[in-house]
Formats: sequence, C-alpha cells, structure tokens
Amino acid sequence: MESLNHKLNKEEIAEYMKQRKGSISKDITKPKTYSIKTIAENPIPKKPTKKMIGTHRTTISTESNLTFVRYHNTYVVRFSPNWIVLDSGGYRTYTTKKRMNQTSQVYDLGYKVYQKDYDWFVDHKGKTIEYNNNQLILDR
Repeated sequence: MESLNHKLNKEEIAEYMKQRKGSISKDITKPKTYSIKTIAENPIPKKPTKKMIGTHRTTISTESNLTFVRYHNTYVVRFSPNWIVLDSGGYRTYTTKKRMNQTSQVYDLGYKVYQKDYDWFVDHKGKTIEYNNNQLILDR
C-alpha cells in the first residue's frame, strides 16, 4: 500500500492525465452543451440583485415593525414603515457610510449617503440634504 504522504512528480501527473482520457486544459476549454429539456428542468438560479450588508462588527435586529442596523456600538440606521434615522455616532468613516448605503440597498429605502469635499450629503426622494449633525431623520 502506498504512503498517503507520497508527492506526485511530473511524470506521475502526466500518466494520471493520460489515464483520465484528456488533460485539464482540454476539460477547461471544451464547452459543455445542454439540451433545451435539461435547461428547462434545471434552470440556472438567478444571482441575487441586492448586496449584503457587511458582517464585520455589524448586527441587524428587528422588533415589531422597527429594524436596527448596528455598526460597532452605534445604530447607524433605524427605520420603520414611516421614517428612517441615519446616525453616524460622530464617526464619519468610509465604513459607516458604506453600512448606511448597504442598508438602503438591501431594504430598498431609497437614499444614498455620499461625501464631497469632506462634507456628507444624502440624496433622498430627488433632494440633496446636507448631513450636518450626527443624526438625520428622513420620511419614507
């Protein structure tokens, strides 16, 4: 019985490839063909259209009809069916802004936070709002 720790050399790899009835390069470049029936019976799943909210130091919780997205110790986004609260907690960082925008995309909240010349702005319902304080309240 061969040892499990045996490493294959080039000749052994070449022999193995011959036994496989082809090579890796042929397997990769040869396109697979499928019948219409096969495709209909096994449709390709659609890719998700919405991005995920990041997971590093981020938690999402829901109570009744309220949703909270917390990044580190700050609830950067809170929303209900009627309102949205954006809260930087005084941390105007790239990741804080990213979590806010990811939340908007995932939950279809309709706002976008961006930065221009070190100032933050929010586009919401066709208006641009300057983000002056740590919190901003938007209507849904």
